[in-house]
Amino acid sequence: MRDSVSVYRQYATKYGAAPMKWFFLTGQKDSIYHLAEKGFKIPVVQDVGGEEQFTHSDRVILVDASGKIAVT
Repeated sequence: MRDSVSVYRQYATKYGAAPMKWFFLTGQKDSIYHLAEKGFKIPVVQDVGGEEQFTHSDRVILVDASGKIAVT
């Protein structure tokens, strides 16, 4: 799986992501869909690639410490 904790950890280390500034998240499919659609207000669509695949926005979502979302 590409979006596993270990893969994210390697990516963060490779690119020097500061642990208390960058958070790479993964989880259960229904939780991810809910967060994307209800929290970040971006659509997600089931991908034809299989159960663990989904098509998501190409936008970068930045969330500040107060929870304010900046979509770029």
